[in-house]
Amino acid sequence: KTVNFINFEATRGRMSKTIGLIDDSRVMRSILRKSILMCNYQVDDFIEAENGEEGFVLLSANQNNMDIAFVDLHMPKMGGLDMLSKLKAEGLSSVPIVIVSTSADEEMQRRCLELGAVGFIRKPFTPQDVGNLMAKIVGEA
Repeated sequence: KTVNFINFEATRGRMSKTIGLIDDSRVMRSILRKSILMCNYQVDDFIEAENGEEGFVLLSANQNNMDIAFVDLHMPKMGGLDMLSKLKAEGLSSVPIVIVSTSADEEMQRRCLELGAVGFIRKPFTPQDVGNLMAKIVGEA
């Protein structure tokens, strides 16, 4: 398992969270949602998208109220890497983004971090992996 992170201070201190789940797999979005809730995070809302284009629109529209987004690397219409690149190019990078992927390629992880991702979590993961990563990025539950 690979769980990398960069500390991100902007969303610490808020009790309830708004979380983006951007993945073409409804099952994976459900697993992420359940993992976050199992770690006792108070969540106001889960905002979901099933491909990178919808995810880009979702992140663009929620720059000021989303605490963290989990984004699949490989999706139809626009992958996570392309979405990161487009967000960065348009100056829309205030939401901390964690890339979720089956890939363990260190070069890909480096590219994602260079484009603004704050973390990378490898599938399969445990709820504890998700909770540890969230604690580092948005603070304790």
